[in-house]
Amino acid sequence: MGDHNEGIVVSGGSITADVLSVGRRAQAIKNVGASALELESRGQLELAERVRELIGAIDAHAASLEHPDEAMRSAELVAEELAKEEPDKLTVRAILGGLLQAAGSVTAMAHAVTAIGAIL
Repeated sequence: MGDHNEGIVVSGGSITADVLSVGRRAQAIKNVGASALELESRGQLELAERVRELIGAIDAHAASLEHPDEAMRSAELVAEELAKEEPDKLTVRAILGGLLQAAGSVTAMAHAVTAIGAIL
């Protein structure tokens, strides 16, 4: 038996997950939803909505982005930082600058990035 499974085998059941990661160097990060909820709990409804909009734009237009995984990780970092009691706005602005550059012709992503920056 030289074969070994590096994936997932489900037999007689199912998997339900908000975030699932499989394979070498795989990462599963669930902080955007929690971060948005934290922002909402502090009354920052528009900021929470713009963070969700950014994640949605990256997800919807991944095929148009040169590095969609990097863009998603950067957006997750923005969400995580913004959810902190005292977010480092310099860090957030720097990441947003990178996301704006990565957006290229994806206007939905660029709009969300710009909107988040304007709120800060």
